[in-house]
Amino acid sequence: MTTTPDTTLTSGDRRNTRAGPGPLGRLAGVAYRRRGRVILGWLAAFALVIGLAAAFAGDFAADY
Repeated sequence: MTTTPDTTLTSGDRRNTRAGPGPLGRLAGVAYRRRGRVILGWLAAFALVIGLAAAFAGDFAADY
């Protein structure tokens, strides 16, 4: 005689509960929802870094 497994879900059953996303998952959700702003922000940061490097960089010298 075979017995069928108990399929009754209890409140503590992990298969029934779903954890929310962690901090990186939430950041990814915000970045996805506002992907246009994120792209513009990265482009602005890149332009700022290039501008600061051009303004404060010293003379190039390769003394071998």
